[in-house]
Amino acid sequence: RARFLDEVERDRFLEEVNNLDDVIMKSFFLILIYTGQRKTNVLEMSWNDISLNSKKWIIPVTKTAENFTVPLSDKAIKVLEELKEIRVNDFVFYGAGKTGHLVEPKKAFKRILENAGIENFRLHDLRRTFASMLSEQGINEFVIKDLLGHKSLDMTAIYARSSAKSLHNAVNSLQG
Repeated sequence: RARFLDEVERDRFLEEVNNLDDVIMKSFFLILIYTGQRKTNVLEMSWNDISLNSKKWIIPVTKTAENFTVPLSDKAIKVLEELKEIRVNDFVFYGAGKTGHLVEPKKAFKRILENAGIENFRLHDLRRTFASMLSEQGINEFVIKDLLGHKSLDMTAIYARSSAKSLHNAVNSLQG
């Protein structure tokens, strides 16, 4: 699967996310976009694993059964600082259920996509969107691999796709 949000879709998606009344849900989607991490890791994000001063988040156990350090951008830090003010328990994205954290954002995600007019898009595609945004900005594929926590560049290549705009810019840059 190679689906990611192009620049126009990203703007519409972010507009709808920012229109959400639920600060927890809004922040959840922003952290997914700003970190490129997996849904489960973000849902289970704990204040104990975050250092706002060092701008890092340590995921204790990832898909590869290892801990992983995620550098946090200034945008992610801003979201987390706002959430810390309304902290209820040790989970960043707290929920009222047994787990203590948000469990499934399907309804909000569906509403965002419908309002933004985005089709054929899954939550995990935000991870691909993150990687593609980095690729569009010329970030080295080894850096993208490390940010996603991939073991190989082959896996990263599946995520970091060139946008149509990047491809057009490339062919338009030819001299001659």
